[in-house]
Amino acid sequence: MTNSGTTALGGSIVFTATVAGPTNGATPSGTVAFTVNGSAGVTACTSTTPALVASTGAAAIETCTITASKAGNYTVSDVFS
Repeated sequence: MTNSGTTALGGSIVFTATVAGPTNGATPSGTVAFTVNGSAGVTACTSTTPALVASTGAAAIETCTITASKAGNYTVSDVFS
């Protein structure tokens, strides 16, 4: 998973999960569940893309956007199923 980097308070941070399938295979289908926590108090994505909407080759991408509402740590993890 990657993120869009540092942002100012009140700004958005986008986390991107990329699920890769086999070389020359089908694009993975399923869902990504994001978990959000940390000392800044954010507990959920403020928005997500629908399940694996953007695909390139044998990879599918889903995003989780959070708002940096206060200073602190933002921890986001994901599980594909």
